[in-house]
Amino acid sequence: MRKKRMLREYRKSRDWTLEQAASKFKLSLSYLSELETEVAPMTLAAAKKIEAATKGELSAIALLGLKVRA
Repeated sequence: MRKKRMLREYRKSRDWTLEQAASKFKLSLSYLSELETEVAPMTLAAAKKIEAATKGELSAIALLGLKVRA
């Protein structure tokens, strides 16, 4: 799943506004908006903040579009 869809679906499934999600993820509103619309690239720092805020429901690896080797 693409990060845009992952972030937006997660946020909407909790009925969070963009402002609420930005606050919970400790990201700026504008940056979160840019992530959701894929204007800005996902950074490792942002992915880690989101992973921590979601208690691992959204993993940094998935947000960065990486695959884990078995």
